[in-house]
Amino acid sequence: MDREEEQRERQRNKQAQEAREAQIREENELYLHKFEGYMRKKEMAESSIQRHMQNVHFYLMEALVQEDNHTMEDGASAAVPFLKYWYPQRWGAKTRDRTLMKQSLKRFYRCMYELDYIQDPLYNSFLAEIEKLDF
Repeated sequence: MDREEEQRERQRNKQAQEAREAQIREENELYLHKFEGYMRKKEMAESSIQRHMQNVHFYLMEALVQEDNHTMEDGASAAVPFLKYWYPQRWGAKTRDRTLMKQSLKRFYRCMYELDYIQDPLYNSFLAEIEKLDF
């Protein structure tokens, strides 16, 4: 493969990655919309809704998509490493921040489970792992 072909291949790979990122972001917007409606239906306080929405938006759009193009489903498995390592190291998250994020992620993935966006094995694995976290 000559230099020009390598450059075209890199460009195609970059375009494919950007397209995948755009697709995941679009799907995540749908999940966020469903999550907000779910919390409103539960008649949660507006301040709680806003906190959970900010936390989950950050997790889905920044931590998962921007870092590695991970989907919402991938995020169920990535939550513990995120809370233990990435969030405190990259963002300087303190114990309180991590606890609030944990609560938001639990609520979000329960919503995704109840609305059938994720299935039993993934949800149960998520719960088992996240409950082990002790900040």
